[in-house]
Amino acid sequence: GVVPHVEANDSSVTMIFAAQNVIKMLQQQQYQDRQEESRLYPFLSDLQVNEIDARKRFEMEVFPDEHAVDSYKCYHDLTGTHPNLSFTVGDFVSTYSQQSKQNQYDVVATSFFIDTATNIYEYIYIMKHMLSTNGIWVNCGPVQWHPCALLRPTVEQLKDMLQVAGFELISWSVADEAVAYRHPDDVGGKGLEARYTRSEAYRPLRFVARLLSSQDDGSSSNNDLPLKIQYSEFLNEVANGKIEVN
Repeated sequence: GVVPHVEANDSSVTMIFAAQNVIKMLQQQQYQDRQEESRLYPFLSDLQVNEIDARKRFEMEVFPDEHAVDSYKCYHDLTGTHPNLSFTVGDFVSTYSQQSKQNQYDVVATSFFIDTATNIYEYIYIMKHMLSTNGIWVNCGPVQWHPCALLRPTVEQLKDMLQVAGFELISWSVADEAVAYRHPDDVGGKGLEARYTRSEAYRPLRFVARLLSSQDDGSSSNNDLPLKIQYSEFLNEVANGKIEVN
């Protein structure tokens, strides 16, 4: 069968470095048949001051967690190989708007990502540029637009934007249950004692969208991507007062 290749992208070198080290720990477990893990105390220097139980500040977390270990082992048992995973470090817009990225991906997954857009149209343009015909876009995460966002569409408006852009929505839903931003026991419930007197939570937007084939060969749409990105960046600068329009 076809062995999939997964490419991960992040603008943070620190995040990529941490991910690579976790992957190495999982690989060593397969080779050495022993548990490789690290321990940390994530709440020890927490700036939150509305804790309920002081003992929770000294709780320890272990990684990779059992879900990562089980998933890695399952993949290795099925294929006899390690996952084919690579990393790219850089801004999403500048990295994936390049001509070399055109129609190169069958599936793109975005997690806790789309609401980081300054202009959401940029992300939609690039998704169309990256995906092959009938390519799949899978998303999970909040729609809590960052302060730098110039456009803050509602979930329903975002749905319309994707459909107009040429995506078929296979599934689209907003979770009924809120998920804590920081830790599962932030808000309590399900047998967990609440960690804080106040906490933030979100209801993630989950969707699966398929890029439909265009009526033409799609060359005009792809060739003018740099112009679309440039125009979006121009609007960003106008909105931020960096450029005056008479």
